[in-house]
Amino acid sequence: MTTTSPGRLSNAGQPPIGDELRSIITAGSHRLPLYLDLSVMRFLEIRRTGCTPQPANFDHGFPALIACTLSDLLPTNGMSGAWSASSMLATSPCRPGRRHDP
Repeated sequence: MTTTSPGRLSNAGQPPIGDELRSIITAGSHRLPLYLDLSVMRFLEIRRTGCTPQPANFDHGFPALIACTLSDLLPTNGMSGAWSASSMLATSPCRPGRRHDP
């Protein structure tokens, strides 16, 4: 990925998030900028792990997106760190070990 202007990412002149995924993210955002920011962070995290982001990774509501984001922050050893997110993650579609599965 290359930067074309401050705050804009592109890959060979194309946005890294394709039209279908952008539509799903935009529709789910209900015009909440935080939802959009978290979705981009999630997209980049999924790509960082070597996986290809799928529409199913983003067709969740805002609470599930928060849970997915928090699960990405948890250590991979199964411990929840100094704070507990276990109750939120218990119902998350992004439980550790399954967080990037479509």
